[in-house]
Amino acid sequence: MSCFNKKIKKLVSKDIVTEEKCICSDKLKAKEYVKNLNIKVVNIPKVIDILGKEIVPEKIDFTKYNYPMMLKCNHGCKFNVLCRTIKNVNKKNIKYLNNCIKMNFSKVNGEFQYYNIDRKIFIEEFLPIEMTIKFHCFHGNPMFVEIFKMSFLKPICCNEYDINFNKFEFTNAFKRYDLTPRVPSYPKLVEDTKKLCQNFDYVRVDYYIDVLKKIWFSEFTFSPAAGNLHFINRKMDQYFGSLI
Repeated sequence: MSCFNKKIKKLVSKDIVTEEKCICSDKLKAKEYVKNLNIKVVNIPKVIDILGKEIVPEKIDFTKYNYPMMLKCNHGCKFNVLCRTIKNVNKKNIKYLNNCIKMNFSKVNGEFQYYNIDRKIFIEEFLPIEMTIKFHCFHGNPMFVEIFKMSFLKPICCNEYDINFNKFEFTNAFKRYDLTPRVPSYPKLVEDTKKLCQNFDYVRVDYYIDVLKKIWFSEFTFSPAAGNLHFINRKMDQYFGSLI
């Protein structure tokens, strides 16, 4: 029986990955993809501006934007900078993003859904995130959900459930928290997620919940942890693999 991680790496390999996965891995094109699917409770973060393939401070008037805001790249993982004020648009952060945009992220861990993305740096509205919700979906069906408690945009603990919200622990990367989180409009969110995952053998659909309990689309993830997801044991890895 092939394990989940092994299958995931194969599904995003250069000769197998689908065009639709490549489109949905582009942080900008993914937003348009979601807009076209008649979703009900999920909001889409606003793209304020697209800066292109490089930040040249002399050519961009950063005083015209409202702060806080997010500076992001559209072609990889964790290529973003929180700008609470204009002071965060500094040499260090600009250099980081300009280096990120040059990186062929598909070759870092063999995730070829990122290979042909037209790389761009863009500005996105800031969201005061309270929780992150991640649905693991198999062949068009959301089956498991991770709910992360956030602090300063970073996950600090995580609870895991089956789709009916029964506790079902399958990874061991984060500590648990005691209270069961309340997810606004959960049944409708599951229905929206079904629409988003219909065309994929496997995808993790990720959302944010802000402090006002609004739900926001985050991203499609086709290779969690680059195909190195930390399961609680090998049997769970094999079980998830059997679902693909």
